[in-house]
Amino acid sequence: MHTSLCDADDDTPMWERPPSAFPSCEGEGSLVPLAVCDNAMMFSGQRTTCCKPAKKSTLIPHQKASLLAQTQCGYPGEDDKIQKGNDTQPGEFPWLVALRYRLHPARICGGTLVHPRYILTAAHCVRTINSAKITVHLGSHLLLSSDTCLEAVDCSPHAQLISIEKKIVHTQHDIALLRLSSPANIVPGAVVPICLPIYNSLLMHLPTTLTITGWGMSTDKQEASNILLKANTEVLQNQTGCDIEQSFCAGGVHYSNHCQGDSGGPYQARDMYNESVRYVQYGVISRGSQYCENPDQPSRGILVGYFIQWILNNMDLP
Repeated sequence: MHTSLCDADDDTPMWERPPSAFPSCEGEGSLVPLAVCDNAMMFSGQRTTCCKPAKKSTLIPHQKASLLAQTQCGYPGEDDKIQKGNDTQPGEFPWLVALRYRLHPARICGGTLVHPRYILTAAHCVRTINSAKITVHLGSHLLLSSDTCLEAVDCSPHAQLISIEKKIVHTQHDIALLRLSSPANIVPGAVVPICLPIYNSLLMHLPTTLTITGWGMSTDKQEASNILLKANTEVLQNQTGCDIEQSFCAGGVHYSNHCQGDSGGPYQARDMYNESVRYVQYGVISRGSQYCENPDQPSRGILVGYFIQWILNNMDLP
């Protein structure tokens, strides 16, 4: 993960919703991709629409949205203090998972627990690899070169390894779901799902500032980080080639970028979810290696809201 001096430390515990990267239109409307407009369209183009905001935040009209909303999600560990530096604290992002590859031990991808049975990640992390050759690490803060971390109580006392029952890979875009062979054991502050934008107020919002997390390479060491790292990055607006539709641009000059090993992890932010402030996943980190080698170039995130119908359609929820 390439970080910069613009990862300003913030000691203020108060939450304030950042502005949206979606341009405003027609007064209170937002110019959003057609797929994320869940309310009245004020006018529409081929790919975007000026969407009128709902007066009250409600669940999107999908039969599984109410089922997913029952999941306790987006709550970090109890010690939810804003820490200085780029190293995370244990339990700060308890939905982060690491995908490890048996035939390539040095390779790593990220992912997020979005339901006790499902992981959200990037398609390129799993598309060409047999599911039996991938293990999902949950509850890990440190990643050692072996499974020592699973045995050392002082390292990752709540670490879990679960195999993949089924992978659901989007045929055209860099997003995938993994169904676990058994449900993750939810441990508050250690293993907790992250919330998805299943409320219309979240679907039509893309915070201008997002947090990225992962065990990816840093620019000073060409190897994966042993400790989970975090950095703030900015969504780029009004830049050539960075129109927000299925994906968005972030990072670039003066801002943090992801690197090889961060792929599949989240672009996340705290937001109002069902009347409480929680972490919501707004994007999936896409291709990472070229951005680490060229840290001043913007990176790409897959817009979760654009694919929320696809995600819910492919989740078998009880």
